[in-house]
Amino acid sequence: MIKQANLNVVHIFPNPLPRNTTLTLFFQPNLSGWIWIELRNLAGETVFEDSFSHNLLEQYVMDLKGLSRGIYVLYMRTSKEFGIQRLAIL
Repeated sequence: MIKQANLNVVHIFPNPLPRNTTLTLFFQPNLSGWIWIELRNLAGETVFEDSFSHNLLEQYVMDLKGLSRGIYVLYMRTSKEFGIQRLAIL
């Protein structure tokens, strides 16, 4: 069973995000296994997605250069929980 989380296992920096830059996800050390991430605009279109093994990975950098200003929704899922967080690009 997958339970909903509030993404307390990851810290997103910076948020809001300046345009034409990268976003860094910092993971808690107790997180392990595969992570699936997806970024969608408010129209529901996927603008970025990736999956990777968290083993020994403390941070992940998302290259979001070229995205328009606006509000986006970041979805993150592990084998045990999922979470949703808003992201603003200025």
